[in-house]
Amino acid sequence: MDIKVVDLEYKERDFEYAKSKYGVAFRRAQVAPGQKVYRLVELWEKTGHSSLITQVLDENGRPMAGVDVAFYWPDAPDPPDPPTEIYPHDWYRNFVHGPTNVNGDVGPGMGRGAYHGRGEGGPHAVWVRDPNIPSDICEKLGMLAGTPHDHLDQKFMLMTAGEEPGEHVPPKPEEEVPEDLQALAQEVQSLKERVARIEDKLDGLKKLL
Repeated sequence: MDIKVVDLEYKERDFEYAKSKYGVAFRRAQVAPGQKVYRLVELWEKTGHSSLITQVLDENGRPMAGVDVAFYWPDAPDPPDPPTEIYPHDWYRNFVHGPTNVNGDVGPGMGRGAYHGRGEGGPHAVWVRDPNIPSDICEKLGMLAGTPHDHLDQKFMLMTAGEEPGEHVPPKPEEEVPEDLQALAQEVQSLKERVARIEDKLDGLKKLL
């Protein structure tokens, strides 16, 4: 499944654009088909503010309020702030976290340590926190040095594994026809051919008469 990337001019780009400029990376949560998962689906290039905004959408693309989102960097507090249970699907043990608002957004501010060179990537990572549902992680986030806080905001969407848009679904294998049915089909075809020959002979006799 491809990640949609939108630049500062609202033009759609490929992931290589975001990677080469910002050094961003991601990892997919490994889940079985039919299992719920939060997938990273979009990256939006933003400027002018230092908030790293994450939006979480439901399966119909609507904003999800009250969803916990983790914000990691190497020196983030351990245990997390505010204190919380470490879920089985948490990617790191040290982070800060908070819920999305009515727009499905949450956006902690980034400090000076978040600046990075072109294509180098920053210190931050984000993922959706749920005790029962795994999430992808978007990593190496930060702000591009020499710019007015240029960075990448992200969108995660709740999905069912195996039903992601653009995912390749292998074609259903053709059912094998049992051998006895194959033989019956051949016998029917042979009978049709014999009937056709008999009809031809009858037509010939009618002409003689």
